[in-house]
Amino acid sequence: MAALKYNDHFACAGTIISSNKILTAANCFWCRNQPLEECVKNFTVQTGSADLSIDGNLHRVKEIKIFDGYTGKFANDIAVVTLQSEIMFSANEKAASLPDTDITENTVAISSGWGIKTEDSKIDNKLASIEEKILSASKCNEFFLKNGPNIDVDDNDFCAIAASGNNNTGLCVGDTGNPSVVGGTVIGVATYGVGCGKGFPDVFTNVYRFLKFIKSQL
Repeated sequence: MAALKYNDHFACAGTIISSNKILTAANCFWCRNQPLEECVKNFTVQTGSADLSIDGNLHRVKEIKIFDGYTGKFANDIAVVTLQSEIMFSANEKAASLPDTDITENTVAISSGWGIKTEDSKIDNKLASIEEKILSASKCNEFFLKNGPNIDVDDNDFCAIAASGNNNTGLCVGDTGNPSVVGGTVIGVATYGVGCGKGFPDVFTNVYRFLKFIKSQL
């Protein structure tokens, strides 16, 4: 796991995929409407600590590459960050593997991040994780059509819903970029959720669908 910080404040999460590459969501880089080149100067990446209040290893950002098909909405919401310095791998700093097959529905994945727990709380310094069951984009659209709100999940996304059936568990503010992981392989990047643990599926960018882009940055 990695924490992306904007002007030293937590912005979103990311996944280490090599010694100097972080996989995250493109919508992390709103940067107050600055040009992306200026945005780079204000971002750092913290690795090696599950607690944001405890210093891990801080890395300056060399480059942010956003997928060309990203338009500022949630489709194609994926980016790769290149660090100026190498991550020294250890028990606390490891790279996730990239998938070699597409998602399998009903698989249980783990999503981790530092997002807030309720809509009226603050960013939690301690990393938290939840188990979620994978839903295809089509099944997710069926869910939203039946239960609302009117959301159209892109074919290059998938959804995940609390495996426990607990409607109070799910993504919230600050969880953008969270990885969805199965057995050490990152299969998704959190793009958005509906409310905070309201019983609706969370939406993830499907990493497998963007392997060509990701591997071109390695």
